[in-house]
Amino acid sequence: MSKILPFTGSGVAIVTPFDGNKTNYDALGELIEMQIANDTDAIINCGKTGEASTLPDQENLIAIIYAVNKPATRNAVLTATGPHA
Repeated sequence: MSKILPFTGSGVAIVTPFDGNKTNYDALGELIEMQIANDTDAIINCGKTGEASTLPDQENLIAIIYAVNKPATRNAVLTATGPHA
């Protein structure tokens, strides 16, 4: 029996850009759109670039929701949802 994969191809871990102490959602949207325009198959946010453990829980949740909603059905989105330090 073969596994059904959520995506194939490339997945890119993107940074969460900041403007002072807040997430810069305009810049985050631009990063997401750039990945989609360049045929990235999956966008990985709030994960291996350090944000999962450094963003406050509420800000992390908002960044996750934004990253999932921005590409809608155009791309897979993987995101960190584990406990924070």
